[in-house]
Amino acid sequence: MNVCLVSVLFWGLAAHAYVFFHNTFSHDSLTEFNAAVYGNDWKIQLGRVFVPAYRFLFRGDLNLPWLIGVLSLIFLYGSVYLTIRIFHIHRNIIMFLLGGIYCANLTVSATAATYINDLDSNMMALLMSVLAVFLWKKLKHGYLWGMLPVCISLGLYQSYISTTITLILLSLILRLLKGGEFQEVFRRGLLAIVMLVGGGILYLLAMKGILLLSPVELKEDNYNSVTGFLSLHLSALPALIGKDYLRTVYRIVATASAYPTWMIVGIHVVLLFLGGISFVITLINPRVGKKERILAVVLLLLVPIAMNVAYILSGGMSHELMHFAFNLIYVFLLLLADRIEWNRRLFRIRAKKLSAAVIVLMTFLILWGNVRLANTLYLKKNMEYDANMVFFTGVVDRMQQTPGYRSGNTQVVFVELPVIQIEDAPGFENVSAIAGMWKNYVPFGTDPWSYQSYFTYVLLNPARMAEQDVWSRMQDDPRVDAMPVYPAEGSVQMIDDVLVVKFGIRTN
Repeated sequence: MNVCLVSVLFWGLAAHAYVFFHNTFSHDSLTEFNAAVYGNDWKIQLGRVFVPAYRFLFRGDLNLPWLIGVLSLIFLYGSVYLTIRIFHIHRNIIMFLLGGIYCANLTVSATAATYINDLDSNMMALLMSVLAVFLWKKLKHGYLWGMLPVCISLGLYQSYISTTITLILLSLILRLLKGGEFQEVFRRGLLAIVMLVGGGILYLLAMKGILLLSPVELKEDNYNSVTGFLSLHLSALPALIGKDYLRTVYRIVATASAYPTWMIVGIHVVLLFLGGISFVITLINPRVGKKERILAVVLLLLVPIAMNVAYILSGGMSHELMHFAFNLIYVFLLLLADRIEWNRRLFRIRAKKLSAAVIVLMTFLILWGNVRLANTLYLKKNMEYDANMVFFTGVVDRMQQTPGYRSGNTQVVFVELPVIQIEDAPGFENVSAIAGMWKNYVPFGTDPWSYQSYFTYVLLNPARMAEQDVWSRMQDDPRVDAMPVYPAEGSVQMIDDVLVVKFGIRTN
């Protein structure tokens, strides 16, 4: 347990302390800065119906970076500890690396960089996902008890169900490779399915009940909504599974990293090669029966689908925030290298130790690259935050000098987006494709909510953003089209008692 705690603190703080101690609010974390104003209802509309209750119990409605960080590390510690128990991990080096696998990965970093408002509740969803597997494996009727954490996880962030499924598959595969019988493993797999289905039913019932008590309805046209998961057409399934395989393998092998692409691809090729050898050598061990071998291969082929099951269920969409389960491949490779017995008649024990050492070293390199990448993301966000502060200070000055404008009374509309060129700066070239990092401005610009939050909480300015209908109408107004772009003279003017600030020209 001490190694587990040290590992989480080391990797968690090395990767994420920067964002826990800095204000880097942007996009969703800015719009939902105060969830009581905008955020709690939105989460219910997306089907994340337990998030408001979680916030009420643990941290309140405001985005509090340090408290969010503390809670996230606590939940990550619980997830790592339960994973150690699930797989009976005893070696200190694997426990140390396991903390890095859970804490220093792209899913956690991308969430913390742009969506820190969701970081702690997402890590609670992760903990519930792992807890369900722990209960399923350790208790006699654990599959029944596991339905509750599955339900809670789905109600916090649906995508972490992929972690539950992947951990179950890896546990079953390792059991087969260690001599488990076909009937035993097959039965355990059926009980896992019962747990997943039962947890899903509990979630749907809870969601229906909360929606009855809530003034909002499920969002029907948003890729993040649970409705996307419930509208999958079976005819599209074969093509989605094929794309899922390719996307999963590509996202693992060529994952974003602080290292050059050729290096990170090379590391993963070596890892997967050594892992494949370990798996095949163990599979041909006489203690593993023919039926068990077939089942182990089938389950292994299902792992990539499980890792990115959100892609299939959503009809072909997933991003880094949904990819936590991808990191479990490193857990599997470490356990294969350390725990599986090679056939000594074919291979010397020295070869196994060398293979295990290489896998450990390569895993450490990947994790340290993830630490560097996380800090790069947070530095970029902090620079954007400061640059936007300077930019909007000038905008506010122009607004207040405009005849007829009364701060806090006159409706304000921003057209298009301010461009603060940070992602093109040397050193940031490889991060712009990551979820939440592809735009170099702080407020969204597509609706008034993020601007209202920015002016209220960051600039401490009482500017009043126009209602959505006025905001949308002004985007297409011919008089606005004729305006020059800020900071040119005439880029800030009154139109129909609305102050319009034009940042750019529409491209569509």
